[in-house]
Amino acid sequence: PITVLVMILFFFFFCISQSVKKPEYEFRKPEVAVSSEISTPTDGSEDSFFLIPENESPDNFTASEIPADASVYSEEEAVLSTILNLYEDAKSALDRGDNSLAETCIDKAAILSSDINISSISDESLVLRYVNTLATVFQSYGNIIKAVDQINREDPLKWLDQLSETKPEDFKNGKWKDDELRKIVRKISLRCDMPMEFNDSVKKSIYFFQTVGKKTMETWIRRSGRYLPVIREIFKEQGLPLDLAYLAMIESGLNAKAYSRKHCSGLWQFGSSTGRMYGLKRNQWYDQRNDPLKSTRASARYLSDLYQAYGDWLLVMAAYNWGPGHVNRRIKAGSNDFWSMRMPRETRNFVPSFMATVLIFKAPELFGFENIKIEAPLAFDTVEVSYISLRVAAKCAQTDLKILKELNSELIKEYTPAGQRYALKIPMGSKFHFLAKYAKLPKKTYIQSKVDIYYVKRGDTLSGIAIKFNIPINHLVSENHIRNRHKLRVGERLRVSGNGDRRIYVVKKRDTLFAIALKHNVSYRNIIRWNNIRSPRTIKPGQKIFIETVN
Repeated sequence: PITVLVMILFFFFFCISQSVKKPEYEFRKPEVAVSSEISTPTDGSEDSFFLIPENESPDNFTASEIPADASVYSEEEAVLSTILNLYEDAKSALDRGDNSLAETCIDKAAILSSDINISSISDESLVLRYVNTLATVFQSYGNIIKAVDQINREDPLKWLDQLSETKPEDFKNGKWKDDELRKIVRKISLRCDMPMEFNDSVKKSIYFFQTVGKKTMETWIRRSGRYLPVIREIFKEQGLPLDLAYLAMIESGLNAKAYSRKHCSGLWQFGSSTGRMYGLKRNQWYDQRNDPLKSTRASARYLSDLYQAYGDWLLVMAAYNWGPGHVNRRIKAGSNDFWSMRMPRETRNFVPSFMATVLIFKAPELFGFENIKIEAPLAFDTVEVSYISLRVAAKCAQTDLKILKELNSELIKEYTPAGQRYALKIPMGSKFHFLAKYAKLPKKTYIQSKVDIYYVKRGDTLSGIAIKFNIPINHLVSENHIRNRHKLRVGERLRVSGNGDRRIYVVKKRDTLFAIALKHNVSYRNIIRWNNIRSPRTIKPGQKIFIETVN
């Protein structure tokens, strides 16, 4: 972008040299209004200098220099006014820490200026005003880029020596002064492509993550290695700010299987209706809201749509968390500023938590987050399979069942969908071995259960329903997202799909869980988990327990 802008500027000077009678010039640096907190070279060695008429500025032309018929250049005057407004918007955005918006405003100014043919303007006053304005705009843009590049190369720990009187260890533990933190936030914001603000709400969120919420932040930092690279890649494809990826931390803590009390699920916490709207499917076999890649692409489209609607990233985040309908009603009531808008506490804390998270991630060592082992980036091979147990698939791929379930987090059961081919994710590098083993497996037949949906009747219990449909109680609980096993509502709709691979075993005298497990070639721990058994010693003769067969 800088190269293009410089070329445009040189084009302007060339046009001036051809069309305007030159007064006496001297080389001097134009007066540029940039934030005092952005350092620029003072020796002039790296700064651009522009040909500026001696004792002239865009604002001190005499009336005789203004065309008699101003309407001749009304379009050019309007464009110049728009460019100046964009420049002021860029300065305001920079002061707020919104470098992305600042650069966007300057880019728009450059595009507008390229539409004007200065060589066709005979009025010297207008031409010189254009030149001085664009020189100021382009130099400011260069200073912004230079400052950002410099800060990206700096060691954040050195900022403590420069900007803080607090001991580094105290600062890392949240014992900073407000003014010191404000200066540090200002520095870090130049590394961000989302708006960053410093106020009491953001300050409290930073302090929370440095103290009470430190373990939570450490978990997020650890998980970030797995998911952030792929999220950023998808957001880049969609033209979204890359720092928007940190929103997934506030939504789910980067937990692909996260499930909220509002029945939202996955990394991006989609509700069922919004998920369907953006192409995320759900059935008895899988819930695509829990697939990191599919849900991230859906969230990228959703966030893009919200930005088209609001044009303000703070309102976008509020709408994502609270719902567009609520935000629209507040806007209709005359409130379109996030910080002054009435909203629930959860949404009120959502944006400050996001800003605090971004700021901490940009310089974690400043805030006491050091030597945390980052998880490896998400990587996998894909194989197409028919209906198969994940336990069997894990053996074919020579991996653990836990790893396979994490890679295929959208699957609800420990089986791939019946009656269709399924793209199963397996550990990177295991595809050849998997296919060789898979080809030797006997074909497995899926037995469709007779009943898929059951409506709770008076007197029903979960254990009774589980026995009735030959389903482990834990499976019934997880598939229906039941939080309280002791509370069922009459008329409640339950998924009770079985798969014909589980059977009931009646405990005999002298049976132990270990002996039953050996007999059926399964782990006794799995029997405990499938049947919600609190103590292995509590089984009694005649008791019915579920056994899941392994092929």
